[in-house]
Amino acid sequence: MRKLATFIFTVLSFSLLFAGAFPISTTDIFPEEDLYTIERISIEANGRSIPALLALPQESSGPVPAVVILHQTGGGKDIFKPVLPAFAANGIAALAIDLPGSGGSTESYTTYNYTTATEDAVASKAFLGSLDRVDGDRIGILGWSQGGTNSIVIASQDLGFKSVVLWAGSLNLTARLGTPAMYADAVKNGWTWLTFTWRSPFKLGLQWFQEVYSTDLIAKLSEIDVPLLTINGENDVLVDPSLGPLIAETAGNERSSYTFLPGADHNFRFFPGFDADIVSQLAGTTIAWLLETL
Repeated sequence: MRKLATFIFTVLSFSLLFAGAFPISTTDIFPEEDLYTIERISIEANGRSIPALLALPQESSGPVPAVVILHQTGGGKDIFKPVLPAFAANGIAALAIDLPGSGGSTESYTTYNYTTATEDAVASKAFLGSLDRVDGDRIGILGWSQGGTNSIVIASQDLGFKSVVLWAGSLNLTARLGTPAMYADAVKNGWTWLTFTWRSPFKLGLQWFQEVYSTDLIAKLSEIDVPLLTINGENDVLVDPSLGPLIAETAGNERSSYTFLPGADHNFRFFPGFDADIVSQLAGTTIAWLLETL
């Protein structure tokens, strides 16, 4: 069998002494099926069942690096299904999980907050580390939008994650998701409705507000000791893409960096309408970073 990554992956040369923006790379997001496996699993931890998608290289010369992947607000693990094969085909085990109340999770969304997201991400890292095919000392974390915000908090608290990637990670969840008026309603009822145009409304719990309003994300960024990459779409109207360099500069590890994807929005063109070119750049740049830093 052909070696993983050598024929799929187009990587630009760079060193770990990153100066300025991290270079964009591309990868084949439709690799041959004999290069990877992907399956639906459930991880039992913290008194909860964590639904997950696990992608593994079909063949490798030894234990491989891995990444825990966290979805955006109201989303779920399945949003990552189009890119998981590319991670595995390039020699990275990838585990996308459903956070409490989302996707296939049977928990109430009111149980979702920084604490439960951290618990489930750390449990997922432990699960990956228990696999013979995974190098437990080379596990990173990737989060999209609020999943990226979670990743900042998680990586600042758990030094077991060796690399961090943010896809449009937000430094302010109170502008659109958790306004003061919603917080007041949650204090009154124990929860408040969170509504979107693209899905049914769901309940945001009081603890979510308490943790979001009391957490200094800039301080958390500065506590992250491992390399961090933030990837932003240049046309993102939900998370200001110009914050990318600030996030990279604030992160505690000097190797941290940022990338802007031309033509990409907050959804990185996964939807509406799947743009394979932009998604291949997003996945390829992420994979390149993880291969360099794990």
